[in-house]
Amino acid sequence: MQLRNEPNPHIHLIYPEGLMPQEHYKDTATGAVYTGAALMKAGIPLPVGEGDYQPIKFHFVMV
Repeated sequence: MQLRNEPNPHIHLIYPEGLMPQEHYKDTATGAVYTGAALMKAGIPLPVGEGDYQPIKFHFVMV
């Protein structure tokens, strides 16, 4: 959860753990497909929210 929105925000990355590096994972919200290795090593940027205390949820499925 992003607590407070800020002007000109710094890009925050999250690094999922426990994925299979060679498998592909699809972000159900955007349709983008990533390898497990890319998600765990490069991370995925948190979206810039509009307003304070906005929840952020990612949902990936293995394809």
